[in-house]
Amino acid sequence: MFATPIAYLIDSEGVIGADVAVGVEAIIALSERISSTMHDQILARLDGLKNELEVGQHELDKVERDRVNLRETLLRISGAIQVLEELRASGATSENGSTKLPDLLSTADSPSTRDA
Repeated sequence: MFATPIAYLIDSEGVIGADVAVGVEAIIALSERISSTMHDQILARLDGLKNELEVGQHELDKVERDRVNLRETLLRISGAIQVLEELRASGATSENGSTKLPDLLSTADSPSTRDA
């Protein structure tokens, strides 16, 4: 068909990306140009991925801090619920619903409560 080797550079959209390379030297030069372009694309993509990783890591760190803060808040709420349920169960409120603080304080100061 052809006596001299030729090559075409066809891009990802199927369009001819460079003039036809005619002969061995021209084909090698085209190949080197492709390698250089691909190398540049790889480096650009690598930089982009590294940036995305850094941003993602910062976001993950923020979410982790928020998770810890939320867990601490839930523990405080849980503790408050437990205290209030214990107060209610121990009859620490009078018939009109007010808290009997002196009784609670004397109970908290008793040796049996402190040793527990």
